Formats: sequence, C-alpha cells, structure tokens
Amino acid sequence: MILNWLRNKTPDAAYAAYTALVEQARQPAFYSKTGVPDTIDGRFDMIVMHVVLVFRRLFKDEAEARAFGQHIFDIFIKDMDRSLREIGVGDVSIPKKMKKIGQSYFGRSGAYAEALEADDAEALAEAIDRNIFPDEPAPASAEVLARYMLKAEAALRGQPAADLMTGAIQWPDAEANLLRIQA
Repeated sequence: MILNWLRNKTPDAAYAAYTALVEQARQPAFYSKTGVPDTIDGRFDMIVMHVVLVFRRLFKDEAEARAFGQHIFDIFIKDMDRSLREIGVGDVSIPKKMKKIGQSYFGRSGAYAEALEADDAEALAEAIDRNIFPDEPAPASAEVLARYMLKAEAALRGQPAADLMTGAIQWPDAEANLLRIQA
C-alpha cells in the first residue's frame, strides 16, 4: 500500500508501558509525602524519573527490548507535545518548548544514570534535589526519592524484558516506600 509508511507502527504494548510509568509517576504519595510540587514541572520530573528507570532496564537488554524502549521514548515525546498544546502553547512556540523539554530530559537522564550506574545514593539525591526542588532545596525529600529510585531500578532489573514489553511493569509501592517528610 502506498501510504503504509504513514501507518502507526508503535506497538500497543508500548502505549501500555508508557501508561504504566505515567500512572506510577502520578502516585499521590510522591506529591503528598515527599513534597514534589504537583505542578506541570513536578509532574514532568516524576515522569522523567520513571522513564529513565524503564529505559535503563530496556537498553541493557537485547535489540528487541531497545527498540521497544525507543517506541516508549517516541510516545513520551508525542505526549509532551500534546501536553504543551493542551495548555495553550501555540504552533509557533512548540519547537522552542520541545527543545527545552529535550534538554531538560537529557540533562536529568544523564545525571540520574551516572549516579545510578555508580550506585551512589548521595549523588542521586543531589541530582534529584537540583532538578525537582530547584527553587527551595529539599535534601530530605530528595534522599527519599533517591532511595525509591534505587529500589525501583532493582525491581525493574528483576523483571524479564519480555514482561516489560507487554506493558506489565511491576513498580515498588510508592505509598509503602516513601516516608513522610516532616516540614
């Protein structure tokens, strides 16, 4: 068919996996227990945190898992574009805003990945504090989120890529794994 190249080639399971990671990122405990701002920026940061964790797991596997990770990344980019449009960003401004989103994603991703690779909870907490709490540092909250990320990475490492590629991601229970931060 002449227009086959226009057909959406993204597997439904990639949408299911992206939905699962967004649902995890929106768990109320992240916002109520650790003080992550329940704002556009705070939600973006929590999605990025979970995207990084899933990508690290998938990109350490076979080519098929890496390709699946690329599908999730493509969905993430489309979701960010759609979100900008929903909040009223005009067509002319979208490319500039998407560039900023890309820079933010890759900066956070690099900082988190470096700390996770080194199994350095302190460096991870510093990166989280710098990114999620830029205006008002919250080192105790960042430390709790860093411990959560390390636990989530271990949980994902224990799941077969084939399971993740069905969209069935088993996350640690956010409510049970986050201690309330006292103001």
